[in-house]
Amino acid sequence: MAKVRFIEKLEKFFKHKAAPIEGDGAATKAPASVAQLQGLIGIISVGIGNIAAIVTHVDTIRKFVSAHLGPEWLFRLHNVLLFGASVLLLVGYLCLSYWLYLNFVRRRSKLTQSAFSLLALVVVSVTVTGSYYFFREVEVRPIVEEQTIGDVQNVLSQQTFKEGAEGGFRFSQSGTSNDVQGWTTAQCLAAILQRKENLTKDMGPALHQAFDYLERERLTNPDDGWPYMQGIKWGVTEIDAWVALAYLYSLRDEVSVAVWKAEELPQVRERTRSVLKLLLKRQHDDGSWSIIEKTDDPRHVRMYSTIMAMWALSTAEKNGDIVSGHEAEYGGAVVLGAKWLLTAHASNADLGFSGWWPNPSVGGGVGEHPGLTAHVLFVLGQAKVTHAFIGADSRYKEAVEAFLKAATEGGDNFESLIKRKIGQNEQAHDSDRYLPGRTETAEQSTFLWYPWTIILSTALQNDSGLKDYQRDQFRKLTYALFRRIDEEIKFERSNEVIYPTAEFLLAEGYYLQSISKSLAPK
Repeated sequence: MAKVRFIEKLEKFFKHKAAPIEGDGAATKAPASVAQLQGLIGIISVGIGNIAAIVTHVDTIRKFVSAHLGPEWLFRLHNVLLFGASVLLLVGYLCLSYWLYLNFVRRRSKLTQSAFSLLALVVVSVTVTGSYYFFREVEVRPIVEEQTIGDVQNVLSQQTFKEGAEGGFRFSQSGTSNDVQGWTTAQCLAAILQRKENLTKDMGPALHQAFDYLERERLTNPDDGWPYMQGIKWGVTEIDAWVALAYLYSLRDEVSVAVWKAEELPQVRERTRSVLKLLLKRQHDDGSWSIIEKTDDPRHVRMYSTIMAMWALSTAEKNGDIVSGHEAEYGGAVVLGAKWLLTAHASNADLGFSGWWPNPSVGGGVGEHPGLTAHVLFVLGQAKVTHAFIGADSRYKEAVEAFLKAATEGGDNFESLIKRKIGQNEQAHDSDRYLPGRTETAEQSTFLWYPWTIILSTALQNDSGLKDYQRDQFRKLTYALFRRIDEEIKFERSNEVIYPTAEFLLAEGYYLQSISKSLAPK
């Protein structure tokens, strides 16, 4: 019966005008057409708002927009739907609340009207807020997976099989320079092999040839390793480290079967150990590295050489077959290197930036170096897995917090990384190329902030040693940077050289590996 009476009341509302209201001795009327209009607007607005929310859950639509218009337009569409639907839902629920007021509350006492108004305000606020969270956030993972496939193909397209350089990777993308280099080859190998999903069955022979090329390019003196390019007779620490990483990644169980035959593995392990021993011999007494052999001059030390050697050695520590019987030696080198890195953290008061600079002998150098700083923090984080003192060190904690602030807020004299152009990267200063008293010169390296910030923020968003708000900020930073993947694509395509694509591939692979681990059953 109650249901019948309710329906009858609704029919009366839509068929004729509302009854007069007593107020100040005069009767006023609320036209039925007004109520009808309010109800109609409310129903339509709420309906469209909920449809918009449902659209964000339809993968077919999301894939279509991403494939045909690009990832950037997918994020734009999501923002439009989110804002538009929130407005529609707010208007709709307010109209429906007013409709209820006209039909059921306006003849009641002032107290009842006040109570209804308060209740309506609370209900509308909670409902609209709940609807906002019902919207499905744009998933980054499928976008990154698609981009990874393209980057793998772009990197592989640089491999050459011309006589004398079979298996090596070209430095130039446009063909203006056909130099095939050990450095480029090692970087490309590491980027591809870092994640098993990057591999297909037919890649094995080509990757094997790339390692064969590296062995042919190795200098005859086993203490030298690999030069910048053919004709140079001295080895470079960071290139040796990239080669070590490529070998270490190729020896992972799920990867080695695609690259090596079972009978080749003992020799491959021995090659890997020989490169790592070279890095151990080059470490300075204070824990740092130079681009060249070990010397007694601290002015020869370079930050990039140090973090690359540290990265390779800390990765090796996690491979029991490689370090077996030498755990103390590897562990001691990583500990000494980590302590030196923590001591080398510096600040530039003029910039308001703290971090690491290419040439540590000059302290806080010229310009901010977020790319190099992110790389250092990532390497320290990798070493922290087996050496817990790093995470407990106040200098490490302060450096993480300073980088997070610089990345999300910026400073008085530099822009936050969320807004910074992907192509705005720092280089080592001209003066940093020269080593006092030596004829060797260092490469004027460019430090890419975008891939290394993604790698770092991916690692730290799951770091239990950080505070909750820090992990949340790093998660948001990762998401914000991947929203700019269209800009990344443009930067890759317009760049003359291939190494940015290789480093972006490293970042994408590291992110996808991290996601896979978090989704894996415990």
